[in-house]
Amino acid sequence: DKTGTLTENRMRVAQTLPTEGASEADLRRAAFRSLGLAPAADVVLTDPLERALADGLQTDADAPSTGTPPRRIPFTRERGWSGAVWDGALSVKGIPEQVLARADLSDDARQRAQTDVERLAADGLRVLAVAEGTTGEVTEDAPWRYLGLVAFEDPLRTEAQGAVAAVQGAGIRVCMATGD
Repeated sequence: DKTGTLTENRMRVAQTLPTEGASEADLRRAAFRSLGLAPAADVVLTDPLERALADGLQTDADAPSTGTPPRRIPFTRERGWSGAVWDGALSVKGIPEQVLARADLSDDARQRAQTDVERLAADGLRVLAVAEGTTGEVTEDAPWRYLGLVAFEDPLRTEAQGAVAAVQGAGIRVCMATGD
């Protein structure tokens, strides 16, 4: 499949999964704040997952109303996450393995989170982990508070759904290979 052939090429938030001790509101707020979208700012989101977060999670309370614009931290392959610092508070999203490695979690909690990631990925969803820190110093070794996972889907095109069902009905297993 080339993106957009069988799918709509329109990522959207399919599921949020807060970790134990974090609320749905905490997870959604930190995920949105990680975008670094200040009120009335001219920030263009070019990443499909970031656009899906902005479209799927925004509420009136998500961006702090202070006059201080956030400091955006771009994604790099080496880092494996991106985020924003709002008045000294860091909100991040990224590759689950990278975010979980920096999170203050017990071995059991880390394993539960990894199991959730694998389950969501096996369902064909793309997954980002979300965390927050109490400091804006990204070079500091202070651990993050893991908040949970956000899973995304690229829905099947309406006209492709029948074709996929027919192939499956013929006993052919459908698999998706991605460049991710």
